[in-house]
Amino acid sequence: DRHRANGDALATVQLFKLLLEKDSDKTIIESSTKLYDSARTAEKLTKLLEPLPTEMGVFYLHKDSGDVIFIGKGNNIKNEVTIQFLKTSKRSKKIQERTISISYESTGNELITSLKYYLELEINRPKYNLRNYKKLSLSLIHISEPTRRS
Repeated sequence: DRHRANGDALATVQLFKLLLEKDSDKTIIESSTKLYDSARTAEKLTKLLEPLPTEMGVFYLHKDSGDVIFIGKGNNIKNEVTIQFLKTSKRSKKIQERTISISYESTGNELITSLKYYLELEINRPKYNLRNYKKLSLSLIHISEPTRRS
C-alpha cells in the first residue's frame, strides 16, 4: 500500500496502542479528558452567551438553585461575561463551573449601571464578589452627595 493512507493509518493506530500500554501514569488519557472538558465548557458558554445583549448593564450569574453567585457590570454585557469565562484563577474557575444561567438588566448609562451594580451587591451579597460591602455603601453615599463649590 505504498502512497496510500491505509498503511499510515494502521501504523498510527498500532503506535497509539503501544503508547497507551506504556503510559502507566495515564497522562495521555488525562490530557484527552481535559480537551473533552474544555469542549463541554465551550459548548456551555455558547449556550449561555447566545441570548445576552451587547448593551450596557448589570449581569447576574446563577447557580443551579437559582441563587446569584456573582454580579458584574459593563458597557457590553456579552463581552463582560465572556471575559469572566476566560479567566483562569481558582475563583474564576469555581464561578464558571457553578454558573447554570445568566440574567441581566440593561441600564442605558454609566451612572445607572454603577448605582444598580452596587445596590445589587448590597442586596444579594453574592458569594464570589467583593466581601467589603461597608466600603461599597460608603462609596455610594459619596457618589450621591452633591459637591459644594465656593
